[in-house]
Amino acid sequence: HPLSISSSSSSSSTSAVNYNGPCYEHIVEAGQTLSEIAQAYKVSQKEIMEVNNIRDPSLIRIGQKLYIPKH
Repeated sequence: HPLSISSSSSSSSTSAVNYNGPCYEHIVEAGQTLSEIAQAYKVSQKEIMEVNNIRDPSLIRIGQKLYIPKH
């Protein structure tokens, strides 16, 4: 039944963020690395990767929205 599959997958894709607390939204700009972004917000690169489900920090894209946990 394809309808039930698409509705359940769309609801889970909206919650791709593993974090329910307050967070910043950061749009990746050209030349930025995940480690630089982490330093700018004073969080660890690992935290950003976990919150945004990023497996490989080199795979972030320009214009990608990252959620940065606030501490």
